Amino acid sequence: MLLKWDGEKWDEYGVTFQYFSKSEQQDSKLLIFNSKDEIIRTLVSGGLSMGEHVMEWDGKDDLERQVPSGLYYYQIVNRDYRSQRKTIII
Repeated sequence: MLLKWDGEKWDEYGVTFQYFSKSEQQDSKLLIFNSKDEIIRTLVSGGLSMGEHVMEWDGKDDLERQVPSGLYYYQIVNRDYRSQRKTIII
């Protein structure tokens, strides 16, 4: 969870994902799932070049609605790599 100072208080505003691709450009996906294993947000769907990539999730679903507090999973998938991890929205 990222925090930003608005002059009066700290506000939470998203989750940052860091991903490093070691191979040539290839189709990749970064998906966010809820606790029911439903895809609620697609952050990346398409070609990512070789190198470091930083993506931010603002805590919203694909319809731009703020998701409720809870446990979420994110999955990064491409031809050579698959990783799934947890994150919590407070």
